[in-house]
Amino acid sequence: MKRVLVGLSGGVDSARTASLLLEQGYEVIGCYLALCKTASPEGAERVARELGIPLVTVRAKGAFRSKVILPFLQAWKRGETPNPCVECNADMKFARLLKKADELGCELVATGHYAAVKKRENGRYALLCGKDAKKDQSYFLWKLSQRQLSRILFPLAEEEKSRVLSDTKSLVPQEQKESMEICFVPHGDTARFVEEEGFGAPAGDFTDEAGCVLGRHKGIHRYTVGQRRGLGIALGERAFVVRIDPAENRVVIGKEEALRTKELFVRSLRFVSASRRELSNGQYLFRGRHGGALIPCRVFFEKGGARLLFSKEIRRFAPGQSACFYRDNALLFGGIIAEKTE
Repeated sequence: MKRVLVGLSGGVDSARTASLLLEQGYEVIGCYLALCKTASPEGAERVARELGIPLVTVRAKGAFRSKVILPFLQAWKRGETPNPCVECNADMKFARLLKKADELGCELVATGHYAAVKKRENGRYALLCGKDAKKDQSYFLWKLSQRQLSRILFPLAEEEKSRVLSDTKSLVPQEQKESMEICFVPHGDTARFVEEEGFGAPAGDFTDEAGCVLGRHKGIHRYTVGQRRGLGIALGERAFVVRIDPAENRVVIGKEEALRTKELFVRSLRFVSASRRELSNGQYLFRGRHGGALIPCRVFFEKGGARLLFSKEIRRFAPGQSACFYRDNALLFGGIIAEKTE
């Protein structure tokens, strides 16, 4: 009987994951990761009691702050819009689960992510989309290494969310809402959190694309590319943030058409289901946000990243966001959206 360590949060997805593995004959140990200040193991303890499995707690708030929270704060101060869950999954959640698994003699770890892992004929592990397209979470997992993927189980790969909710009625209170916020921003106000942590940027100028001053902004950490609401500036027409210039501390405002582009640049590439040697310039499916549409594009690998060309104009994505690239349901590689001039 294989022993598996399950990341148990107290929510429906991890509860169903542990339940499925028990049904499949695994020896299951639950593991609650106490990473941020608001962490509470009560839900995980309740699920573990109901399932009759042991539960261990891993506390790593200091490491979480240095590896996830501080880079997040620094990115916002640079005018970027980062995805902290991506960093957390690779550098914290799965890293800590695997470390604890080794201590407990567990061959495998499992979580409630809606994704799949499959070993290819060449021995490499492929990261695949979950069956439930609306819940697929492969986007958040593009930084996982081959070593990590080789020991991960995703029991919800073929599950529909509606079925998971139905099957966990006795394990998780149905009134418990699924969290969609950043776990370490308890009030949901990112700009306020950045300021509370001492990373707020100073006030500066709103300008148009020609550099003409239109007004004053409250700090570039309060804005993101594509934003329209909350600008606090009246121009007599709909205005959007089209670019953030951290070097000049400017927020560039323009019309919606200025957000349209046929080209993007992606840096910090990480190759997942395929190695760099296996991939060539060509057609891929691009996703620039969790749950976003898969958009066909041509990828040209360059020094420092990749240039993307789209056949039709798309709305620009904010620098700092994750970009993922797919073929045949597999996430082949990912990276960070950047300004072309970086």
